[in-house]
Amino acid sequence: MEKIPSELRLVVSRKFGSEESWNLDALLSALKTEFEARERCIAMKTSGPNVNTARFEQYRARNKQPYSASALYTGSEEFTQHCVFRKKNHKSINCMTVTEPKARRTILRGNGKCFVCLKDGHISINCPSRAKCFNCEGRHRVTICERIRNTLTSRNVVREEASPRGSGSSQDGSRDAGTSGMHISHDVNSVLLQIAQAFVCRPDNEQLGLNAHAIFDSCSQRSYITSQTREELNLPTIGKETLLIKTFGDNSPSVKECDVVQLCVRTLDGMNVYITSYVVPVICSPVSNQQSQSTLECYPYLQGLQLACDTSDSVSVDVLIGADYYWAFFTGNIIKGDPYGPVALETNLGWVLSGPSVCSRLTRCCTVNLSSTHVLKIESTQMSDMKDDLQKFWDPETLGIKEHETSVYDKFSNGITFTEERYQVKLPFKDNHPMLPDNYTVALRRLTTTIKKLKNQPEVVQIINQLILGWVPDHSQNPFLLF
Repeated sequence: MEKIPSELRLVVSRKFGSEESWNLDALLSALKTEFEARERCIAMKTSGPNVNTARFEQYRARNKQPYSASALYTGSEEFTQHCVFRKKNHKSINCMTVTEPKARRTILRGNGKCFVCLKDGHISINCPSRAKCFNCEGRHRVTICERIRNTLTSRNVVREEASPRGSGSSQDGSRDAGTSGMHISHDVNSVLLQIAQAFVCRPDNEQLGLNAHAIFDSCSQRSYITSQTREELNLPTIGKETLLIKTFGDNSPSVKECDVVQLCVRTLDGMNVYITSYVVPVICSPVSNQQSQSTLECYPYLQGLQLACDTSDSVSVDVLIGADYYWAFFTGNIIKGDPYGPVALETNLGWVLSGPSVCSRLTRCCTVNLSSTHVLKIESTQMSDMKDDLQKFWDPETLGIKEHETSVYDKFSNGITFTEERYQVKLPFKDNHPMLPDNYTVALRRLTTTIKKLKNQPEVVQIINQLILGWVPDHSQNPFLLF
């Protein structure tokens, strides 16, 4: 009995009494009865009154109580659309700050709000509304439905494509490009990327060119162009570089040799911007749901802008402009209105939109391209030639061994000179040696200590003074004489 908690010991003692004898079978039977009773209580608490129809009707009749004054007052207020999670002027279903259903339920439970009508004064069991979630037919709002998150997870589809335009490319090129996509179904939200349409051509022939879609990415160190666009423009190769490409979510970087080409991008004012880019099989999969024109009509502070790309469907990215030429196109002017809405950035190709967009005119299917995030967030490092590294490794001069090194004896023999009946010999100093210390601090400290000692011995000072005065005339006649 010492192993049993005190609460259960009290229950068993109350059941048997003080006169009855306890045995193991009776004790186990009493514990089993107690556990079953507690499990039934827990089941009723979690599942609610939905045991069967008859018991549910009895539960409703028994719990039909009049609402409180706060509930009546809340119901009489005029309904205004505002977010119940962040208290902002947008719909609760469009809240971009609190997106997890579990976090939304916690906020509603902490504020004492109903899961069905999102109002105060009652809980979902006593809610007069007969509304149900159209996703799972449950007694709650669709904004806090747990099944949506599970559905999104189960619908993640990863696919591989050889090229955004379906052109046949090598298997290795498709693998390196990493054109995988994850499609997520959402209601009306869309995330706009910085995409522009521009006229690109060869630097030596500005008349022949094509309209290409370019995406601006400040997280990429280099600029890139697809091999198909390079073939259409017939851009010549001006060099080759070996890059160590590190993509998002990949711990093993890949070494790839890329052709370097130069192209010309024409701006709205007729100026030409020459950029150097690297040729890759594909930049990213087609970017979907970039309805910039519909977003322009939904937000008043964006109306009247001349967009750089009027997209309404999927866009195939032909050129990626990285951080090396990013600010050659942007002017620095920014228009920002809604803190959770899109932002307009001015370029010399027009205005580009970036950020989340919530618009009723948008389609209900939104695609988040993991390939865009995977490929666009890129870091490239130029690899050195392996041949030069091996040559430096086996070079004897790296170890300090020279092919024709002069011996110490030869230096000593060549450095002897005879001047004024004396031989002068140079010390064998090393070449390119560091500057030798002069020990000035040590000598000054010793001189100060000696002077302090001599102040207490005046007779010694006189003797030393006489020696120095006698040595000075001899030294002037013979400078090589020390003592």
